[in-house]
Amino acid sequence: QAFEVPSKCEIDVSSASCSLKRKTQELVVVWQQPRQSGTTASAGRDAAPRKGGIDYSKFDRIGVDEEEDEMKNAKSAAAALRSGAPRYDQSPCSSAPAAPYPGSSGAAAPLVEKKSKQLASLDYSKFGDICEEDAELADAELQVRHRRHVKIRRMRGEEPLDLRSWRRVTGRAKDQDNDGRGLWARTNLEREFQEEASKEDRPPDDALPGFSPPALLSAMKSSNGLETLDLSAWATGALRKALIFACATDRTDSGGESRRVDIIAASVDVRDGNAAAALDGSNLMVAYRFTCDVDFCINVAERASPSAEPTTTSFFGCTQFADLASGGKCEELPERID
Repeated sequence: QAFEVPSKCEIDVSSASCSLKRKTQELVVVWQQPRQSGTTASAGRDAAPRKGGIDYSKFDRIGVDEEEDEMKNAKSAAAALRSGAPRYDQSPCSSAPAAPYPGSSGAAAPLVEKKSKQLASLDYSKFGDICEEDAELADAELQVRHRRHVKIRRMRGEEPLDLRSWRRVTGRAKDQDNDGRGLWARTNLEREFQEEASKEDRPPDDALPGFSPPALLSAMKSSNGLETLDLSAWATGALRKALIFACATDRTDSGGESRRVDIIAASVDVRDGNAAAALDGSNLMVAYRFTCDVDFCINVAERASPSAEPTTTSFFGCTQFADLASGGKCEELPERID
């Protein structure tokens, strides 16, 4: 296609070269004059002459189709991603490295997004079984602390955790084992409760032999003439001590923002009964039967709203065991309460 050169432009035909930009639909003509700076003229418009020496580095991409060049870069970047090798392109006209994944087609963008999603989906909960706080403790010390946790929860009427589950407990729930009786309110048995929980039972509860029903021990004594040992005084004191430590709270399972509930044994009366032991060869038989009255107090602290003053209400009651006897199952004990 022919065109007219502006009158102010003097083109040296012997040194002139041209290139077509497809995006802008421009024909770029470049030439060199021996004593003047190079001049660039675009079809349909005038170009002002430049001063100074010619900088050939400005023209090192003349004649290159920019659209085709970008497509090549995009294909190259996609190939580098598929091969797993990092790629950094640098344009000849730029002193800074280009983005790691260039290209106008967006071929590499879905791959980058997929990789980011994979990193974001890493499951860090696999470290939930590791407790860094206990890392420096010996196994024996861990066993002592866990045994203490078991006794504390049983005295509060709660189900204790096994060793692995207990080690995963952190924060307020774990500190509760070290905070007296672990109730919301303070009582006058905080220190005694901790001392009892820290003692090692000999033998432990799970190693105790089964207790015999009182009727069986009486029958053996009458028929075989077994000598029995009266344990009534000791058993009365031990039972009273165990029952006075009994308590309950919702602190274990509640944040206590609006309501807090504690229950303690206010007094224990053990009467009208006895306990005895008999040895038949290598077999030891132990039986007991008592009547017990346990007075309890329920303390409820409530807050109607975060800004309201808390109110406290106390309720009193009595639990009676008319026939607290050995030989039964622990699951049957609530059925004996009057």
